[in-house]
Amino acid sequence: MNFRLWGSVLAMQWFLASKAFPSGLFPVPDQFSVGAGILVFMFFFWIAHNEQGWRAWLLGGLSLLCTFLPATTYFFSIRLPFQQSIYFFLAIAAFLFFTGALIMFTLVAAARHLRGVSLLLMPLLFESFQFLIVVFSTHSGLIPPPTVSPGSTLTAFPPLMQLASFTGVFGADFLVLFLASLLAVAAQEIVLLQPGLRRRLGLKPELQPLTPHAQRMARNLALTVLLGLGTLVLAGNLEAAKIGNAQSNRSRSLAVALVQPNLDIPRGLSDPKARETLALENYREAIRAAARQHADLVVFPENIWPESLPRAEHFWEGLRGALRESKIFAIAGMMTQTDGEHLHNRWYLLDREGEIRGTYAKRYLIPFGEYIPYRTFLGELREAFNGLRGRPREHPELSPVTKPNMDVTPGTQESLFVQDQSRYFIKICDELQFSQYFREGVRLGGEAVFSPSTGEWFPTPLYFRQFLAQACFRAVETRRWIGRTANYANAYFVNAQGRLECSTPFNSPAVLVYDVPLLTYQTFYVRFGNLFGWSCVLLSLGAFTRIAVQKFFEPEKKTPPSAPGGAL
Repeated sequence: MNFRLWGSVLAMQWFLASKAFPSGLFPVPDQFSVGAGILVFMFFFWIAHNEQGWRAWLLGGLSLLCTFLPATTYFFSIRLPFQQSIYFFLAIAAFLFFTGALIMFTLVAAARHLRGVSLLLMPLLFESFQFLIVVFSTHSGLIPPPTVSPGSTLTAFPPLMQLASFTGVFGADFLVLFLASLLAVAAQEIVLLQPGLRRRLGLKPELQPLTPHAQRMARNLALTVLLGLGTLVLAGNLEAAKIGNAQSNRSRSLAVALVQPNLDIPRGLSDPKARETLALENYREAIRAAARQHADLVVFPENIWPESLPRAEHFWEGLRGALRESKIFAIAGMMTQTDGEHLHNRWYLLDREGEIRGTYAKRYLIPFGEYIPYRTFLGELREAFNGLRGRPREHPELSPVTKPNMDVTPGTQESLFVQDQSRYFIKICDELQFSQYFREGVRLGGEAVFSPSTGEWFPTPLYFRQFLAQACFRAVETRRWIGRTANYANAYFVNAQGRLECSTPFNSPAVLVYDVPLLTYQTFYVRFGNLFGWSCVLLSLGAFTRIAVQKFFEPEKKTPPSAPGGAL
C-alpha cells in the first residue's frame, strides 16, 4: 500500500480510537465503542501482515500513536504552563511511537517465521508488551502504568469484562487483540482473492492467499481460542450473577459517604487562618451532611490541606473535633513528615472520637510529582546545561506537579482498616491502576475498597473517565465494591460486577452516601494472580526461541521471505 492510502487508514484509526476509548471527541462510551476498539487494532495487525523493514516499523509506530494518543489529550488541560503540558504530551507521543515500532518489529518476525500460528502469536506478543510495561511500572516506580489498555473498550459492554475475574484485565486485552487479529487475517484473505481490490490497495504481487491446509489450521485455531475465551466469559458471568445475588441480600454492608468538596484551598483567601477556617467549615458541614444520612464512614479526597503534619496540627485537630461532634468514622490523609529525611503520603482511619485506629502510607508514587528519580544526577545535568547556556547555576524545582520540599517516601506494605465488624482497605489516586495492590488487600481480608484522589491538576472529565474504566476492572478482578472520590472531579461507586452504581455531577460540591455490601468471595485471579499474563510472556519467549533456532541452527529449513501476507 502507498503512503497516501496508509494516511487515510491512519486517519480512520484515529477516528475509531477516539470512539473506542474515553476522549475529548466522543466523551461518552457506548456499545459501538467495543467494535471500534477491535477495528483499531485490526489495522495494526494488517500492517504486520503486509509490510516489512523500515516501512513496517514506521507505520507500526504511527498506528499505535493514532490508537492511544487521542485518549491522552487531557494533558493539554493540565493546570501547568502550556509549554510544560506540551513537553508531557510529546514525551507520551514519543513513547507510544517507539513502543509501536518495537512491537511491530516482533510481529513482522512472527509473521515471517511462524506463519502457522501467527494468528494467535501476534496478539500474544502485543499483550506481553502491555503486561510487562505494567509489571515494570509496578515494581520500579520509574514510569506510570498506561491509563488506557485494549480492554478498556469493553467497559461499554460489561458482560465481556467478566472474564477478568479469572485472567485480570490482561485477558480482556487479549480478547480484543485476538478478535482484531482474526479480522485482519480474514480481511486480507478477502482482498487477496479479489484481483481488482488487490490492485487498488497496491498489495505486493508475491502475497498469496492461504492454502486449503493453512485455512483449515486457521479455522481450527480460531475456534479453539474463541471457545476458550467464551468459556471464561460465560464462567465470569455466572460468577457475576452469584455475586449479584450476594450483594443484593446486603446481610453485611457499610453506609459510606464520599466527600467531594470542590474546594480550591491553595487559591482561596490570602490569610492562612481564614483559609483554614473556610476549609474546616466546609469539611464540618460535609461530615454533618453524612451523619444526617446515617453514614457509618466518611471518605475524604486527597489533598484536603496543602501543608503537612506535624506543621498542620491545628487543622488536623479541627478535623478530628468535627468527627467527635458527629460521632462518625472517617478516612483522611495528609503529608506526614516523620523526621528530617522522610515524608509520607499517609492516611488514617479516625474513629468516632477522632482517635487514630489505622494508618496506611501510599505505596506507588508519581515520578516527577511526588518524587524525583535520580534527583542528584538530574540536578547536576540541569546545572551543567545552564552553565553551557551561560546562565547562573540555579537549582529550579525539578518537579512540575506537586513540588514537595523533599521526595515522598513510599509505603512498604498493605494495611487493612477495621471498623467494628467491617474490614476494608484504601488505594490512593494512581494506585487504582495496580491490580497487584488490590489482590494483596483482598487476600488480607478486605471486604471493600475506597480510593481517595485529587482532581487538582486535571479540570476536565477525560482523565477521570479513564480511571473509572480502571475501577471497573479492579472491581471485577476482586469482586469488591469500589468507592472513589476526588476534590475537583466526581465521586462514584462501582459494584462488584464492574458497573457504575451511582455518581455525583462533575466539579460540583457533593456528599454521596451509599450502602456498600461487604463481600468475602475470592476470585481465581485474587488467589492465583497473573497466570494469564505470564503465560502470554512465556509463550512469546518460546516462539522467539523457535524463531532463533529456525534462523541460526536450521538454515536448510528456512522458508523463503515471500508471502508474509500469507501468515496466519
